[in-house]
Amino acid sequence: MEGYIDVSLRSSVHRSFPSVPVAVPTIRDVERVAADLCVFDPRLRRRAIGALPKVMTPGEYWSCGAPFRRGVPYFDGAKHPYEYCLEITRTPPLDDEGVLENVRRAAYLILVWYVDTISRGDAQRRSDLLETFFIIVKTNAPKKKRKCIETPSDAQQRARACVCSGELVAYVRAMGNCAGSEFDRIRTFLTSTEQGAALLAAAGIVDAFELDHYVPECLGGPSVVENAHIMPRNGDNQYFRDVWDMRKRRYCGEYQHASIRRILPGLVDTRSP
Repeated sequence: MEGYIDVSLRSSVHRSFPSVPVAVPTIRDVERVAADLCVFDPRLRRRAIGALPKVMTPGEYWSCGAPFRRGVPYFDGAKHPYEYCLEITRTPPLDDEGVLENVRRAAYLILVWYVDTISRGDAQRRSDLLETFFIIVKTNAPKKKRKCIETPSDAQQRARACVCSGELVAYVRAMGNCAGSEFDRIRTFLTSTEQGAALLAAAGIVDAFELDHYVPECLGGPSVVENAHIMPRNGDNQYFRDVWDMRKRRYCGEYQHASIRRILPGLVDTRSP
């Protein structure tokens, strides 16, 4: 289930709230805002939207499974949406309390629409106004299932560890007086020389590539050839992000780990993967 916000009406508002005249919305207007802001989980939102005709159309009533039919107040724009929501919450219980809950949520969606409309695209103001009228509980979307990463072969790991290529290292050192970092020179080597193309082929990279800091920059990893690791542009780099642990060590291989250990022994000792 997607992430969403759950709202429940505040029984009283302790500060003056805006009363900006707006046209009565259509059901589609309210439905669009509720979906865009992910108000209520999808199941409850569908039921609340299904109840909108009952609170926005004169003469519509809820059938309560009894010999009689009891109406609920409908929204005609004469009252402030917050006051209308209060009126709905004070409606005497219907024969089916679950039905009344859907009616209440439908009324809340009208107030949410109103707040979104008078905010005119100001996300911070919209958030402040929603907090004025509602108690808000935000839920997080469930964590995505972790991608399964295939560990490259030993030969591919060696080819992807830039420091293991004598030709690449010589090129970077020879271009030392040129503008740009060592990472820039590595990219130039890989994209503009026959040796670079051969290295990518040996690394098992047939399409685009990314140049990764084996030790992430946020952990102090420098942009030097010893810390450069070639990855295919297939999401592997995004999988690791700023994490440096045994998973990444296994993925990049011991050639890469040994190279960073030689130049940054202190960093390896304090942040051992």
